[in-house]
Amino acid sequence: MKECVDNLSKFAMERPKKLTNPTVNRGKTALPSSQNDLESIGLRADYDNDITAPDGTKYHKYRIQANAGDDVPASMKGWIKKQKKGTHAVLGDIYVKDNGTKQDVGDAYNQFKQAFSNDIKTPTPMGSREGSPSRPGTPSQHRE
Repeated sequence: MKECVDNLSKFAMERPKKLTNPTVNRGKTALPSSQNDLESIGLRADYDNDITAPDGTKYHKYRIQANAGDDVPASMKGWIKKQKKGTHAVLGDIYVKDNGTKQDVGDAYNQFKQAFSNDIKTPTPMGSREGSPSRPGTPSQHRE
């Protein structure tokens, strides 16, 4: 499972503009886009919406979800089977600055990976309209 998260992070770091300047509609997969990549990585980043922090900084929110397919890694298939929503279950969210840098994408994935490994919800950017950040130890609202 950790390998899938790491692979998606590496994939995103090679294509940061896919997340800093999304071209897909809400609910659509921002990356990866090819079927082979979707299956080999085992995860996808689906565009959810934009949020704005009080300082005016705009962020793009993505839901990290599992993929289906014969070539999806075994650890991901096992996780999917345990979820009530199957491949629609959300592992967590990432928040990437609008027109951000490769470093912003890396920071967003690091925050997601840390939250996921601690089984907490990814904190939203400070003071965003979406709500206040989760505190460490707050149970995830996404995993079932």
